[in-house]
Amino acid sequence: MDNENNEIRFIDSKYNELFRIPDGGYVRITNGYDGEENCYKCRYIDDYHFSMGKYNNVFHICQFAEIRERNNDTYEPVTAERDIKYVREIYGEINKDKFFKTDAGFTEIYYNPDADVGGQLVYIEVDNDTVKEAGEKYKTPTEFFSYIESMGKGYLIDAGTPEFRAAVRDFMESKSDTEGTTLNSMRQLKKMAAGEHIMQPKIQETER
Repeated sequence: MDNENNEIRFIDSKYNELFRIPDGGYVRITNGYDGEENCYKCRYIDDYHFSMGKYNNVFHICQFAEIRERNNDTYEPVTAERDIKYVREIYGEINKDKFFKTDAGFTEIYYNPDADVGGQLVYIEVDNDTVKEAGEKYKTPTEFFSYIESMGKGYLIDAGTPEFRAAVRDFMESKSDTEGTTLNSMRQLKKMAAGEHIMQPKIQETER
């Protein structure tokens, strides 16, 4: 049976419909006791049953609602719209560039609000030689950071994917080796790429 156009209904214990997700979509469950969030892939079985998670546990839609209510859990669809709304609430904490030292160079992470999906975390891996080369070629932060970003290898985590919110929280909670795309952070990257010890600045300069 082709389930491509089927939707899984999520209801409360009184059979009030809350939302629907497509077959193969994800639901995010927030634990009512400790606030831990987990995302689960769901598969349509029929209008009243679905399977969830890697072990394909089967639930009746009302059974699922009753379990969640007993545990005081909440649940919602994993969609780009909901993730973008979540980001808007904490935008001041995520609207920054962070650089993390690695064995080979650096990982730059920043949030891109202009993505086709509405928002995404961008990860760019840059090696030490690229940073050194950029430092020799360019004297301004705009040129320097544009160069290393163009030469780095990147990957994305889009809003609306199961990994997105956990990645956002990790981004906010992780202390970077330097932050921002300023003249000062440019100098810090150059020193770290050369193996020099640096002192963290007390005041961040204006972004480029």
